[in-house]
Amino acid sequence: MQTSTGAFNAYTRSNHSKDELQMAISNIPRTSGVYKITCTANGKIYIGSSVNLCKRFKDHFSALRNNRHFNPHLQRAWNNYSEGVFTFEVIELVMPWAILDRENYWLKILKPYQHDIGFNISPKAEAGMHGRKHNLDSRTKMSKAHIGVKTSPETIAKRSAANTGKKRSPEARMKMSLAAKGRIILPHQIEMMKNRVVSLETRQKISIAFKGKKLSDEHRAKIGAGNKGKVVSEESRAKVSLNNRHQYTYIVTSPDGEEAITKNLKQFCIGKDVCYTSMSEVARGLLPLHKGWIVRRIK
Repeated sequence: MQTSTGAFNAYTRSNHSKDELQMAISNIPRTSGVYKITCTANGKIYIGSSVNLCKRFKDHFSALRNNRHFNPHLQRAWNNYSEGVFTFEVIELVMPWAILDRENYWLKILKPYQHDIGFNISPKAEAGMHGRKHNLDSRTKMSKAHIGVKTSPETIAKRSAANTGKKRSPEARMKMSLAAKGRIILPHQIEMMKNRVVSLETRQKISIAFKGKKLSDEHRAKIGAGNKGKVVSEESRAKVSLNNRHQYTYIVTSPDGEEAITKNLKQFCIGKDVCYTSMSEVARGLLPLHKGWIVRRIK
């Protein structure tokens, strides 16, 4: 089913009342289809598709307003002109299984991937960001852009409710695990963790959350199996040896605020039933704390 071009023009808060804006948004169908965003100031367009056109409209304009849109060409145009010059049009309603084919059709007809015509980065719908990797500089910029951005309690509650009771398949869990293993911690993130000061109230909350919590035999077996056969590199052995020569003294602060001094952090961790590896990372400044425990080391 195809709609007429110009089926919906995005209203702005600056020109219309809140009621008019909500009425305009409500006219966007919550079904699947192909859409077009147009910058009327320069005539350039962006073609996309979604299984929920109304939600995609909200996502696009919210990201643009907050200067964090994934498409740099579209974001630059938004920053150069005002919000009022951008329109959102539903150009075709299609079944979900056909949206990529129809998006490719419109990309081929309108050619928005050409610089003088539009904002699209790729000439193919299924390509998008597939196969593209951001360099370290880009990842650092994106990470810093999100610093200080706080999620509202309402949004947190909605996410929590959506995930409550949700069970992920073994395949999904494996994908998440593999993604986490390949994650890179950026230099400025390490500095933030080093300089982070955790309040006493937060430490107490963490302490209460983990108090009495013990790893199951199955969990311990998985950790053991994961470490079995691992070969420690000569470089790592040299670092461990060097650290042992320093003979550090550790000042350990418990989640309850009590301090203790020890020269054998590993033995201390065994006695308190906490993870030595994580406590060691806290001592080296790689983590801000572990289960509410804070460790400082002195030579």
